[in-house]
Amino acid sequence: MATETVIQQVGEAPEIEAYRIGLLESAKKLADQGMTLPTQQVAGLTGLQDAARTQAEQGLGAFMPYVTTGGQTLGQAGQQLTGAGQTLGGVESALRAGAGPVTGDMTARYMNPYQQAVSDEINRAYDRQLAGSAAGAVGAGAFGGSRGEIAASEIDRNRASALAQAQAQNFMQAQGAAERELARQTQLGQGIAGLSSQQAGLAGERGQLGLRQAALGETIQGLGQRDVEGAFKIGSLLQAQDQAKLEARYDKVIYHKCMSRIKD
Repeated sequence: MATETVIQQVGEAPEIEAYRIGLLESAKKLADQGMTLPTQQVAGLTGLQDAARTQAEQGLGAFMPYVTTGGQTLGQAGQQLTGAGQTLGGVESALRAGAGPVTGDMTARYMNPYQQAVSDEINRAYDRQLAGSAAGAVGAGAFGGSRGEIAASEIDRNRASALAQAQAQNFMQAQGAAERELARQTQLGQGIAGLSSQQAGLAGERGQLGLRQAALGETIQGLGQRDVEGAFKIGSLLQAQDQAKLEARYDKVIYHKCMSRIKD
C-alpha cells in the first residue's frame, strides 16, 4: 500500500509580506545613513538648592560656639561651687569659736594695759591722804595714838577698796569685750554660711545657664538643618520639573528627526 506525504506551507498574504519587506528595507537604509542625535541635557541645581547647599556649608559646626560657651559657663559654675565649699569650710571653726566660753586668755587680751598706772595713781592719792592725816594728828598732839591709827586704817581700807574696784572694772570691761568677740565670731560664722549658700545658689544658676547655652546651640543647628532640608526638597521638585521639560524637548527633537528621515 502506497504512503502519501502532505506538506502544508503557511505564510503571509503576498501584499502584507511585501509591505513588511519594504519596512525592513527602509529601516536598513535609515540605519545605514545614521542619525546625529542631540545631546541630552540634565537640569542643573535650582536657586533654592544652591542656597540650601551654601547654607548647609556655612552652618557646619554652628553649634560649637554655643557648646564652647556653655562648657566655659559650666566650668565657672564648678569653680564657684568649689569656692562655696571652701567658704563653708570656715563656718565650722568660726561657729565653734563663737560657741565656746570666755577663757582667761581671751580676758587677758582685753585687760587695760594701763591698769598699773591707774593703781599707781590711786596709791598716790591715798598716800597723800594718809600723809595729810598724819600731819593733822601731829598738829593736834595725837600722833601715834589710837585716833591716828584708826584714821590710817580707814584710809588703807578705802585704798584697798578703790584698788579692788578699779581691778574689777578692768576685769568686767575685758570680759565684756571677750563676750563681744565671741558674738562677732558667731555672726561671722553665720555670715560665712549665708555667703556660701549664695555662692552655691549662683553656681547652680550658672550651671543651668551653661546647659541652656549648649542646648541653644543644638536648637540653632537643628533649625538650620530643617531649613536646609526644606529648601532642598522644594528645589528638588523644581529641578525635577525642569528635567521633565528637558526630556520632553529631547523626545520631541528625536521624534521630528525620525519622522523627517522616514519621509525622505
